[in-house]
Amino acid sequence: MIAVVLLLVCKLMAQSLMTDSLLTYWKSINADYVAFDVREDNPVAEIAVPCFYTSPDDAVLWVDSLREKTPLLIICHNGFLAQTTANRIAANGYPANQLWYAGFNQLVSHRRSALDTLHKYLLSPLAVLPSSIDAYQLRSIMLGKRNAKVVDVRTATEARSGMVPGACNLDWNSGEFSTKAAGCMNVSQDILIYCASGNRAGQARTWLINNLGFDPSKVINMGGYSTLWVNKGLSVTSVPAIICQCLAVEKNILKKTVGVLSIYAQPNPFNSSVMLKFSEAGTESAQLNVFNVRGEHVFKKAFNNGFPVAGFVWNAYGIASGLYIVKISHGERRLLEQRLIKF
Repeated sequence: MIAVVLLLVCKLMAQSLMTDSLLTYWKSINADYVAFDVREDNPVAEIAVPCFYTSPDDAVLWVDSLREKTPLLIICHNGFLAQTTANRIAANGYPANQLWYAGFNQLVSHRRSALDTLHKYLLSPLAVLPSSIDAYQLRSIMLGKRNAKVVDVRTATEARSGMVPGACNLDWNSGEFSTKAAGCMNVSQDILIYCASGNRAGQARTWLINNLGFDPSKVINMGGYSTLWVNKGLSVTSVPAIICQCLAVEKNILKKTVGVLSIYAQPNPFNSSVMLKFSEAGTESAQLNVFNVRGEHVFKKAFNNGFPVAGFVWNAYGIASGLYIVKISHGERRLLEQRLIKF
C-alpha cells in the first residue's frame, strides 16, 4: 500500500517512479522497453536490467537515436538523478507517459551482471557491425534506427515455442526463405539471421550472398536461438513481427478477414483509465473483454460498427490494482490479447 501511495505521489511530481515489484509486471508487457543507467560508477559492479550505461548528459542525447518512443526507464543510485534526467528528456519532447525512473538500490530483485550492458554505438545507423553478434548487441541494434531485419529461419512450430521479439520467421527448409527473400529484403539492409544451432542460418546467409548479391559484411549468422537469446534471460515472443515486410501477404489477409491487427494501450501501466487504440478500425462487429489474472471477467464492450478510429477509453476506477488481460473477439474467433497493469 505504501509503495502504491509513493508511486502516485511521485507521478504527480514528475515522471513515474518504478518500484521493484512494479518492474516485474512492467517488463512482462514491455518487451521493447529501453533502460539507461546514469550512475557513472567506474567500474560498475552490476546493473538492474540490461541497459545503456551512460552519463545523464549522454542519455539525453542518445535518446534521439532510439527507433521509436518506447517505454524508457532511467536508473541511478536512489532515484533523484534519474528523475531529473527523465525530466530533461521529457522537456526535449519525449512522451511523459513513456518515461519512468528508479533507484538501483531499490531494484533488489532485478540485478544482473555488468556484462549485460547494451552498446550505445550500435544505436547509430552508421556504426560498423561486428562479425558476430550477441544478444545485447542485437538488442542495441533493434532499438536504434538502423535499417536492419532480424530473421528466424526455423520452422513455424519452432518459432511458436519462442523467438526474438521483432523477428520475421521464414522457414529455410520449406523453401519459404528463398521464395520470399527477394520480395522483402534488399541489399541496403543488414540481415541478422538465427536458427536452432546456426547451421540453417549459415545456409541462408550463403544463399543471400551468392544469389541476391548481398554484402557479406551486412549479413550476419548469429547462431542458435538458445545460446543467442534464451540463455540471456531476455523477453521472448511466440508471434512473428506483424510489421515485418516479409509478412506483407499474411498481413493483407488478416486485414480483410479480421479488421484489426493490434491494440495500443496508453498509458500502460495506468491508474484510473487507459486509452485503447486499434491498428485497424474495421467495419465489422467485434467485442472487447477484460479479465483479471484469475480469469474472472471484469469488463466487456461490444462494437457493432467496427472499432472507433479515435480509440476507446476503459474507465477502471474502483477496480483493484493488478495485471489484466484485454481480449478482442470477432464472432467465434479470438484475435489478439494485450496485457495491462493497473496501479
